[in-house]
This record gives sequence, structure tokens and C-alpha cells, in this order.
Amino acid sequence: MKKSPLMKSLFSLLQTPWSLRFLFAFLVCSPAGLQGAAYIQCLQVGPDVVCVAGGTLDLTTVTIGGPGSATSGLNPTVPISSSYFIIGASGTNSFVTGLPSAPSVGPGSSFLALGTATGSAFGWDSVTLRLPAGTTNGILDLDPLNITATFAGTTLAALGLSDNTTTTIYTDIGGITGNNVTLFANTPIPEPSSTLLIGSLLTVFVCRRSRRSI
Repeated sequence: MKKSPLMKSLFSLLQTPWSLRFLFAFLVCSPAGLQGAAYIQCLQVGPDVVCVAGGTLDLTTVTIGGPGSATSGLNPTVPISSSYFIIGASGTNSFVTGLPSAPSVGPGSSFLALGTATGSAFGWDSVTLRLPAGTTNGILDLDPLNITATFAGTTLAALGLSDNTTTTIYTDIGGITGNNVTLFANTPIPEPSSTLLIGSLLTVFVCRRSRRSI
């Protein structure tokens, strides 16, 4: 029997670690995922902080450079007046430079490397927006790229990220209103249980059905 796109998504979800199952369902219906701009969202998942990139960016009016290279992690002191926060795997990336300095986030001390990461790099390095390798002009959809990062054995507070806060990193990129990059940090959540997983799957189903009806 041929699986529908929804069933394929649910099947894939069941193959992921417990923390990412809940995270996936949370992000599908989060305000960040629905507002049409790009974001990094960080959640406390048990003993770890898990971050995921998503949303879309309109890159039709900007100059994209590359290939460049960057190390994934969090360092608010490069330079001291701005911030460095890149998730996904370290290595080759594309970039847009000449943006206003990103606001400082993080503990303000030393570089914090990621525990694990998936996908190509996405984030910011002061006046430079780091993009997945090979990005070209047009609409960049981050949702299917599986860009994640895990800071193991730490908390949002230890990373300098206040619970339940929203920080706008770049606004109106390329002169396009609402074409923003935003950082979300959310209140810690309990470890998922089997009941929560069922609820998460239902959430995914309802959200996808709702989107199709819009």
C-alpha cells in the first residue's frame, strides 16, 4: 500500500529519538513555525537543550556568498558587541553578510560547542547570516532540512537564554518586510511519555489538516 505524505511523516517520526518526537510535534504548531520567517527554537528536553531551525526566508533580493566555513556552537563574545550562534553541522556553508550586528545572546564567556548536530549550518555570526551550503536566491525553506543541535547536560539558563523569550536577530532582510530571523527559548518541558507521544502525533495530524484547509 502506498503511504500518504502524512503517513510517511508519522512513520519517520516514530524512528527518531524520544526527545525529537516531541520537539517535532511542538514545532509544527508553534507560533515560530507559522509566521513565515526563519527561526531557531531552543527547548529544554530533559537534561539537554535541543535547538531546531525552521521557517522560510525570502532571499531573492540579497547577495549570497560562499562557500564559507563556520564552526557550530554558541559564542556571544565574537565580537563582544554581538553574538555567534550556529546550529547544524560545522563545515561549508553559504552566507549573507553586511547585516546589522546580531544582538548578544548566551552566557558571555567562552565558546560552547554542540553535543550533537544534524543538517547543514544555519545561524548568525555578528553581521553574517550563515545559510545551508548551496543556498541560492529564492525562497529558502528550512523545515525539511533537519537542522538541529543538542547542548548536552545543560539548561537554557546556563546557555544564557531566558525561559519563554523571543529575540529578533535580523529584521526585514533584503528590504522585505517581515523577512526576519528570530530566536525562541521556551520553558522547560517534562520528558515525553507514551501518552504524550500519542498526543504529539494527533497534534501533527490536526495541524497538517488545518494547514491544508487554509
